[in-house]
Amino acid sequence: MRFRTVAAFKPSLPYNVPFKLERPVKTTSQGKTIIKGEAVDDSFRYCSFKTYGGTETQKNGLIVIEDTAIIETYWDSEIVHLGFITLDDGSKYQIISEPEDIERRHHFMKFKVKRV
Repeated sequence: MRFRTVAAFKPSLPYNVPFKLERPVKTTSQGKTIIKGEAVDDSFRYCSFKTYGGTETQKNGLIVIEDTAIIETYWDSEIVHLGFITLDDGSKYQIISEPEDIERRHHFMKFKVKRV
């Protein structure tokens, strides 16, 4: 019996966009839970940053376009769902999807973010 070999994952875009990672910190104010970011460290990590023109949602009868993007980067166990990233230009994004461990090898990961 022959086994097929599957080609390993290779990033389609270069990881040339620098970002800083922030972990989520929950606070309660006037009965509301607020999630803010706290810097993990001062070092930059690198990723590919791909936008698709935003995501349309409907709120209170109005169509709202949220600025969203897909990020692909090297595996980092500190990147968690509902965490934040800040790009080198100062724009801040919240991680809205569970980070995917591509091929379950702890080498690359992919997740979706929205601008806050």
